Amino acid sequence: MDGFARRSHGADERNGSDEQDAAAQTPLGIHELFSFQHDNAIRRFLRAIHLDPNSAYARGYLGTAYAFGGECDLDIQNMQEAMRLSPRDFLMVVWFLGNAWAYLSAGKFEQAADCAKRAIDCNPAFPDTHGVFAAASAHLGHMADARAGLDGYMRLMPGLTAGDERLIRPFRRPDDRECFLDGLRKAGLPEK
Repeated sequence: MDGFARRSHGADERNGSDEQDAAAQTPLGIHELFSFQHDNAIRRFLRAIHLDPNSAYARGYLGTAYAFGGECDLDIQNMQEAMRLSPRDFLMVVWFLGNAWAYLSAGKFEQAADCAKRAIDCNPAFPDTHGVFAAASAHLGHMADARAGLDGYMRLMPGLTAGDERLIRPFRRPDDRECFLDGLRKAGLPEK
C-alpha cells in the first residue's frame, strides 16, 4: 500500500492498525494486556468503546483489564455492561471469569467462587474457570469444592505445578498473583 492509500484510510503507521476501527482496537488491547501493558490496554479499550459504545467485546475486555489491575468495582461495572449489551454472547465465560478474578483479588472469595462456578457452567472446557473456583474455595475453607476445582484444572492442564509458566496471568499487583497461587496450593496444587 502506498503512502497516499495508507493516509487516506487513516492507518496508524506505528502499528498498522486503523485508529478509527473499534474492531481493530480490542484485539490490540488484549495483546497489550497480556504483555503486561495495563495502561496501554485500558486506553485502547476505552478508544474502542468511544468508537463503538455498543461493543460488548471491548467493554468486557476493559473489565478484564480492570480485574487484572485489581480494580474490582470498575471490573464489575464494565462486565455488567458487556453482559447487558450481549446477554447470549459466547464470551460470557470470559466475563464471568473476569468478575471471578476481580473478586478473588479483592478478597471477596464467596463472590469469586460463585462467578467462577457460573463461568464453568458457561464453558467447562475453559481451564481458568476451574482454577479460580479452586483458589476461591480453598480460601473459604471449602476443601471439597477446592479439590474438585483443582481436579478440573489439572484435567485440562495436565502436570500443572505452582511454578508452571502456564499459570502466568497479567496481574498488575504481585499480591494478586500470590493470592491465586496460594489458593491453588491450599487446594493441593504441588509446588513442583
